[in-house]
Amino acid sequence: MKKSKIFLAPHPDDEAICGAITIMREKPLVVIVTDSQIQYLRGDGVTAEERRLETKRAMDKLGVESHFLGIPDSEFTRESLVNALKDFSPKMVFAPMIEGGNIIHDMVGDVANEMFDNVLHYSTYTKDRFYPLGDIEVKPTERERELKNEILEEYHTQKNHKYNKTYFQFARNRSEYFNSSRFFGKITSLREQALKNLIDTKEVFEELKIPFCLMDGTLLGAYRDGDFIAGDYDDSDVGFSAEYFEKAPLIIKKFEERGFNKLKQFDYKEKFEGGAVMRKGNHVDFFCVHLKGKDAYNIGRNFLDKSNDYMAYVYPIEGFTKFDKLIFKGMKFNIPNNVEDFLKARYGEWKTPTRRGEGFSWLNREQNPCLTTNYEI
Repeated sequence: MKKSKIFLAPHPDDEAICGAITIMREKPLVVIVTDSQIQYLRGDGVTAEERRLETKRAMDKLGVESHFLGIPDSEFTRESLVNALKDFSPKMVFAPMIEGGNIIHDMVGDVANEMFDNVLHYSTYTKDRFYPLGDIEVKPTERERELKNEILEEYHTQKNHKYNKTYFQFARNRSEYFNSSRFFGKITSLREQALKNLIDTKEVFEELKIPFCLMDGTLLGAYRDGDFIAGDYDDSDVGFSAEYFEKAPLIIKKFEERGFNKLKQFDYKEKFEGGAVMRKGNHVDFFCVHLKGKDAYNIGRNFLDKSNDYMAYVYPIEGFTKFDKLIFKGMKFNIPNNVEDFLKARYGEWKTPTRRGEGFSWLNREQNPCLTTNYEI
């Protein structure tokens, strides 16, 4: 696509929150990377089409064209973005800084660095900072400030949404900022970072004397491919026995001592069930595995419907009454006993690779046969 300037917005609202002033001045093609599927799937009643229309109305007011790549946010991968951008040949790209905040923001910035020669990075936000900040201030004029506040009102589904309204509040009347991602430890290889993070994960659990095992996509790649699944370098998964749930604060503390940031946590009935920490674009998910009758299971927040506060992943108990061992990347890891039975329960047809962005979705029950929302714990 022959556009001299493009503004890459990871989600349909980032363009207004973090880049409206730049868009007013530079008049780039505004490229929205993802379609919002997660909000709809978790029952918020907001569709991807509604989100698109909000962006289009706002960008029309700024006198610029908007283009939607259409990558579902529930299936986003680095590879899907590279494929979607391969036909673009801009002279200037505005892309997010790599700030260790939203993982999709970081990956869009990293891919832009890789694919294009002239990239200027705009700040978004981090876990601890809800507003842009950087070396180069983009200070609005009074008219630009008024116009930005006006277009923020176009995002009806987001401006008062419980998860997003804070970003809209901080976007009003503030400057925007640019910086170079080199100041934030540019991710040169998410695959390399995934390995570094997994090494530290092993050390954290061993220091605390908590037995753990590889799980989900990390286990699948390690066992089937002898590597991380290609293009799936943004997260790693491990599980540990629910009897250690009280040690969750110590686990998080140990990760933070190694430069990770706490990303999320899921508690149920005041007990830790799962959490995630992130460092330089790769996050580590760790969760409690329970034993019940003939089942082993772990639970997480329900994204599929409102029939329960949680959804459960249910496996054969034999996988967790004892562990097998696997040498992966030169290190010995625990894996579920009878690992192929576990993988069949987890993924069904696990031997044939199906990647995110190529038809696989972690919310698809046919591809995740262990997933249920009505399991009684």
